[in-house]
Amino acid sequence: MISRRLKSVLSKTGINPQLIGFLVVGGLSTVLNLGLAAALVWGLGLRASIASGIGYVVGVALGYLLNKSITFDAGATKHSKVLLPYLLVYAISFAISFGLIELVNPSTDLQKVITLLLATILTTNLNFVLTKFVVFRT
Repeated sequence: MISRRLKSVLSKTGINPQLIGFLVVGGLSTVLNLGLAAALVWGLGLRASIASGIGYVVGVALGYLLNKSITFDAGATKHSKVLLPYLLVYAISFAISFGLIELVNPSTDLQKVITLLLATILTTNLNFVLTKFVVFRT
């Protein structure tokens, strides 16, 4: 539920307010994901892969709640109708990202960073489109 004033300003610029909301929610979810993973590694001594998995799940959960209630204004929609499709979108996104990285198989650090960046750009766009038109149907 992005404020009407902000929607008005963004619509005059041609920027989709839902996209901005989606990117902000994604940023918050990513910060939580990485922060929690780091805390689990450094604070509890968990393996990085396990900490990353926990962080990812918590980040996706936060993203779901915020995107449902704020970005796509679907707070009244029952969880039973949108939770599974939302989780499938993010599972597909994860698989595409992982597959792209494995397919490219970057060897240098720069190539790895570029591949991660491209995978992030691709999956962020995919996630927005599928979340908007398939999950929340707005």
